[in-house]
Amino acid sequence: MAEKQGKIRAAQYVRMSTERQVYSTANQADRIASYALVHGFDIVRTYADEGRSGLHLKGRSALQQLLADALSGSGGFDAILVYDVSRWGRFQDTDESAHYEFICRNAGVQIHYCAEMFANDGSLTATILKNMKRVMAGEFSRELSAKVWASQSRLAAQGYKMGGYPTYGLQRLLVDAEGNPRAILKRGEHKIASSDRVVFVPGGKPEIAVVRRIFRLSAYKGMSDKQIAKLLNAEGVPSSGKAWTREIISTLLKSEKYIGTAVYNRVSSKLTTKTTLNPRDQWIRKERAFPAIVDRKTFALAQEVRKNRHVNRLTDAQLLDDLRKLLSRHKRLSSRLIMACKTVADTQTYQKRFGSLDAAYALVGYQRWNLGPAPEHQLLIARGSAFATQVGVALRHAGARVRRPTTFGLFTVDDRIRIATTVCKYTGAGRGSYWEVRLNGDYQLDYVLAALMKPQGSHPSAYVLIPSDRFPPSGRMTIKDGPNKAGSFVIPDLASLYAAIGGCDARMGIVTSPT
Repeated sequence: MAEKQGKIRAAQYVRMSTERQVYSTANQADRIASYALVHGFDIVRTYADEGRSGLHLKGRSALQQLLADALSGSGGFDAILVYDVSRWGRFQDTDESAHYEFICRNAGVQIHYCAEMFANDGSLTATILKNMKRVMAGEFSRELSAKVWASQSRLAAQGYKMGGYPTYGLQRLLVDAEGNPRAILKRGEHKIASSDRVVFVPGGKPEIAVVRRIFRLSAYKGMSDKQIAKLLNAEGVPSSGKAWTREIISTLLKSEKYIGTAVYNRVSSKLTTKTTLNPRDQWIRKERAFPAIVDRKTFALAQEVRKNRHVNRLTDAQLLDDLRKLLSRHKRLSSRLIMACKTVADTQTYQKRFGSLDAAYALVGYQRWNLGPAPEHQLLIARGSAFATQVGVALRHAGARVRRPTTFGLFTVDDRIRIATTVCKYTGAGRGSYWEVRLNGDYQLDYVLAALMKPQGSHPSAYVLIPSDRFPPSGRMTIKDGPNKAGSFVIPDLASLYAAIGGCDARMGIVTSPT
């Protein structure tokens, strides 16, 4: 006891991740003990974080406890001995490292870095060197992360598996550096030699049969993910230790592993940052990396069936929102961009829903001719297509049954009322300002719904609903601009269209129309 009189009570903190043996906790403790002997410290407590990264405080329970004891004074020590600055932490923000040291010093507990060539005494030299060491410690982690990622990317491009457990129907095969098989890895088993690699291979025959059946049920029977899960559970087909769910079936059907394709870097979380989804052009793919369980034709058909089922559930607003996001990313739209984007429905869907691609484009504020002044007739076509789409949406929202023949701008409502839509340009010469509305005599129409446009305006100045029997024999009606333009033919908005054509009252045996 006499030998310890006058010595400063100290706690030692040691941390080892997986970097190098020089940083083993035993090596750190030896160096700290030597420092304590020379400088008159008595080590009374040890805090050890083994197998822990120094990137942040989270997960380092020993350091958290050390800080708590230092701040409360309950630890029974007046100094903290650490091997070097990097063992305190490889924080990416050097201010974080400095903060933890500051709060200890503010509580009367000094930190000593035992293997550094400077004394942590607050001098200018020590401050500069310590901050340089903190920056170097953080930079080491960044460089190591880049090197590890490059190595993993290279191996992934060769088809090797980068961590994690296999999905249903697959198993992990351990191979040597030359690719020769060594053993099938069971759950919980890992490779030992650093030169060994792991690849996927098909699992047992029963599981392979189940996987192929799931793809057939989706691709050729058109069954939904939920229906397939319900069927397998009813038949008692074993899953991976739990019941089949829609989410499990969905994940299985989307996985390219079943056609032998290895995909890496779909998500990333470098230096323990928040996990992010990477764009497809950053994915690392290796086709035919291992034997396929499902043929590519069946896999592709399953994806198409599932996509179409999903698209059919999307509302017009959702489809347009997806298109709007695509426009925001690329600042333009084209059929090629739409088909290349996996999060946007195909061009046929937009043509079917909105009459044409131009109509869909117009609804999200884009025109194919906006690289320069657009010819007037092209603008009218685009606006006409968009207007027809808006009419269809408004009628459906009002509860109408709407059938849209292939003829552009023509609707059949509730199987009895036929409406044609048109966009009319504004003319301001000759007889004065006016719009001309035309009746197409080739169709037996009940109404013509016209959007009256103003010059350089993107929105109609008025909507007019004209019964077909009010048109003159020429089939052309001129509407002059002015306070009382179109008179009683004007409807306030598209939301009132269904009532104006008698749609709401027809169910009660009452038919109304503009006079």
